[in-house]
Amino acid sequence: METKNISRITTAFINDKSPFMDFIHDDLLSSGGGIVFRSDNIAKGNNQLFSLQTLPDICIIKKIKELSNCS
Repeated sequence: METKNISRITTAFINDKSPFMDFIHDDLLSSGGGIVFRSDNIAKGNNQLFSLQTLPDICIIKKIKELSNCS
């Protein structure tokens, strides 16, 4: 599939550290996609979203579940 005009799409990333999300971010960036911001946690990402005058077209939010000891 050919992608056209990717530079018009703006994206924000809010996620915990993840190699998969790093790959998506880097691929979009190298393809000319507009990355508005990238945040490592929900609270900071939420603050950044609210401070924008124009919201991004896409906002990718990924939180890794914390594992707890099951007894």
